[in-house]
Amino acid sequence: MGDDVIMDKCLELIDEQGKETLESESFTELKPEIVKTIISRDTLDVPSEVHVWDACVKWAGAECKRQGKEVGYSFRMLLQLQFMALRVQLKIKRYGGYFDLF
Repeated sequence: MGDDVIMDKCLELIDEQGKETLESESFTELKPEIVKTIISRDTLDVPSEVHVWDACVKWAGAECKRQGKEVGYSFRMLLQLQFMALRVQLKIKRYGGYFDLF
């Protein structure tokens, strides 16, 4: 199997286990580009966008610690909003203006 096929299979599994993936402790250890890839997937199966938001909040706090920055409101919120904005934009496109936050 080629790298692309393996990556696609991994992402399919992540999609199918979306809620569990986002709630796993290892999610907070991912690199930013991997987090963006996961949360921007239109096929990510989560009960609601709140799960995506909560995972981004946890991830942002862990990322602040890794970078040796104070886990302060402003830095964490900046990261949260960047990730959430991406996800919401995709949902708006997907549902033609309607998106489900709750």
